Amino acid sequence: MRKLHKKAKYIIIFMIVFALSGKTLYNIIKNEYQLYKLKKHKSMLLEESKKLDEMIKYSNTKEFIEYTARIKLGLKKEDEIEYRFTPPQQDD
Repeated sequence: MRKLHKKAKYIIIFMIVFALSGKTLYNIIKNEYQLYKLKKHKSMLLEESKKLDEMIKYSNTKEFIEYTARIKLGLKKEDEIEYRFTPPQQDD
């Protein structure tokens, strides 16, 4: 009978420890998942940052500036003749 009480005491202690650690275990898993999501978001932002850096480098090139001035702003060089063609009509 004495051994049964000793085993019961260990079982009760184990159950108390398990009950108290359940919340802690849940928080650890929750924090690990948040860390995973943040790392994934960080890698996405780093990749986007690389692309933006490349776009900035390209936007500072002479070719890009000239293209933008000609196409988007309609500018031309001095002594340059501009030709405009009307698109052909489509027969329906």
